Amino acid sequence: MKNAELSVGYIGKLEGDLYDALHKASDRDDVGRFAFYQTDDESCAKHFPGLKAPGIVYGRQFVDTPLVFDGESSALVGWMKKHSHPAIFEFKLMFRELIFKEGHAALFLISNI
Repeated sequence: MKNAELSVGYIGKLEGDLYDALHKASDRDDVGRFAFYQTDDESCAKHFPGLKAPGIVYGRQFVDTPLVFDGESSALVGWMKKHSHPAIFEFKLMFRELIFKEGHAALFLISNI
């Protein structure tokens, strides 16, 4: 999961609401920045504190700590988008679409440093 900018991984039996929600999310055009992974090897969950199989873990290159999804399967895409950018960051092209196209609130501080 470290190679992609944004990674969402499912760990657990390859069935059920959460598994289906991940597959539906991966087919959406508005989540194209995400890489999706899945495994039925439930022992992988031990590498992510707080994750219990079946479960979803979210890796982001801009922060070392992965997030564990703990909501309802219907809230998965909203959760993914909400956490798809850092709260404070230097403006870079990779965040341009996120801010302007998806309409996230932003405050710009301009400096000559």
